[in-house]
Amino acid sequence: DYLLDLSVIEAGRVDLKPSRVPLASLLHTIAGTFKPMAEEKLIRLKANNVDETLIAWADCDKVTQILTNLIRKAIKFTPVGGEIKIEGQEYGPGWLQISVSDTGPGIAPEQTAKIFDEFYQLQQSPGEKKAGGVGLGLAISKKLVEMHGGKIWVCSELAKGSSFFFTLPSEMELHIDDSAG
Repeated sequence: DYLLDLSVIEAGRVDLKPSRVPLASLLHTIAGTFKPMAEEKLIRLKANNVDETLIAWADCDKVTQILTNLIRKAIKFTPVGGEIKIEGQEYGPGWLQISVSDTGPGIAPEQTAKIFDEFYQLQQSPGEKKAGGVGLGLAISKKLVEMHGGKIWVCSELAKGSSFFFTLPSEMELHIDDSAG
C-alpha cells in the first residue's frame, strides 16, 4: 500500500485537489479518529490550541494522509502512559505549521537527517525489538508536503520525545488564476 502510494507520487500521477481546509476542525477530527488506538496504550492524544480561524489551502485527503502517518508513528513509539499533542498555528505570512509531538524515546541526532529517506528505519537500542514497517510513511509524507510547496522536519531529543512539523499554504496565499482554463 505504501509502495503503491510512493510509486504513484513519484510517477507524478498524484493530483492535488486543494480547497479551503479549516485546520482546527481537521486536527480535532483526526485526533478523535486515533484516540481509541492511543487509549489502548493509555496515551493521552489531543489536538489543542488550534486557532479556529486558520484555513489551509490544501488537499484535505493528502493532509489527512500526512497526519495519519505522523500520528501512527507517534503512537507506535510513545510508551504506555505517554502523551501526543497535535497543534496548528500561523507560520509567517501565507503559511501554517502543523506539529505532532510525542513523549517517546526520541531520535538520535545522526538519524534525524535520514528518517525522511525511503526505506529508512530507525535503529532501535540493542535488545529492543525491531520497529517494523517498511520505512515509507515519512518519505511519502515528505513528498506530499513538498507537493503543497511546504517543508517537513523533526526536532527530537533522546529520552524526551520527538516533534514533527510541516507547513502548508494558508488560504491567504491564494494566487491561482482561474481565467486560464
